Amino acid sequence: MSAVRTEMPQGAQLVRYLYQHAPPWARQVPTSGGQTTILHGDPGSGLEEAAAWIAEASIPSIGPVIKFDPTLIGDYASLVHKLAIEIAVGTFGEEAASALGALRRGESRDLSELKIAHDDFVRLAATLNEPDVRYKPGALAALLRNTPQSLLLVANAHVLTARWSHDALWEIRGVVQEEGQHGLVLTCPTEARDALAEEAAPFFGAGPIAEVGSDRDERFWMRVARTHGLVVSSEDLEFVIARTWGLAVPTLSVLLDAQDDGVRASLNRHLRSAVDRVPLVFQLARVVNRYGPELLLRLSRGLPPYAIPSATARDVNRALRQLGFHGLVARVGRRGWRVADPFLSDALLSKPLPAW
Repeated sequence: MSAVRTEMPQGAQLVRYLYQHAPPWARQVPTSGGQTTILHGDPGSGLEEAAAWIAEASIPSIGPVIKFDPTLIGDYASLVHKLAIEIAVGTFGEEAASALGALRRGESRDLSELKIAHDDFVRLAATLNEPDVRYKPGALAALLRNTPQSLLLVANAHVLTARWSHDALWEIRGVVQEEGQHGLVLTCPTEARDALAEEAAPFFGAGPIAEVGSDRDERFWMRVARTHGLVVSSEDLEFVIARTWGLAVPTLSVLLDAQDDGVRASLNRHLRSAVDRVPLVFQLARVVNRYGPELLLRLSRGLPPYAIPSATARDVNRALRQLGFHGLVARVGRRGWRVADPFLSDALLSKPLPAW
């Protein structure tokens, strides 16, 4: 058994594990109000962990970090309500957030014992309790204007490009840009980046765009291995990177597991786990696009995606973009595509292609 710690680091711990100092993209995180940064990355690149790292950061020049993820929200009223709670938690603490929830439900709550800036909190509560507001479009902007100075971190911000959000991203940009009070970080998959930053998008020209997880080569991973005392030969490391594409999460998980069983046994264990996920992934891919499951099967085999008899090139292009938006596929170079999860890609080889 290896004496090296082999537990997979989670959240912000993964970023600290990979980088002895701050990661390269950290230089783009806003340090003053009015600044905006978009962070993007392929699935498995450590994008979620980067958001967790920022959420734990201390940025005195701006204020507390308010992390907000709209992934499981499907209507504008719920969006405003959830953001209000996250603002209360990030700015005033859990107890104050509980008091805000009580006020929203019409319950009385004594605020005198809360160690908070009462005026700021009361303004926030008043914004949410105006009877004629009812979370109409513009309520999100009003909420942010009454939020104490902070760094707003919107994870999976591409979700807010859906119709139900009522131009929430435009509201956020308007407040950040006009008020100059809050800093803003948006995260999204690389394939969804244009939905936020292309010419007609809400954050076109708003600030720097940085990639998370671009360090994928053998030199980077050998440095990580040496730093933490991981035992892996150059040949084995090359083999692992060829299978995981050097992505942060799958590569590190294999290297850590390999300290006990070796890289091939570790890869096989992850492959068996991925096989169990195939039916659920197929179901999601089919919801995203009717050609989703077959495209995943074709990409896993390195076959051209445009050879589906019933689909035009436009159909396939649209399907690939939709699958990429939802994190199921990722680009390779300018024109190529691959299954986003390397273990899933190998697992799909056990499933037959449709017979035409």
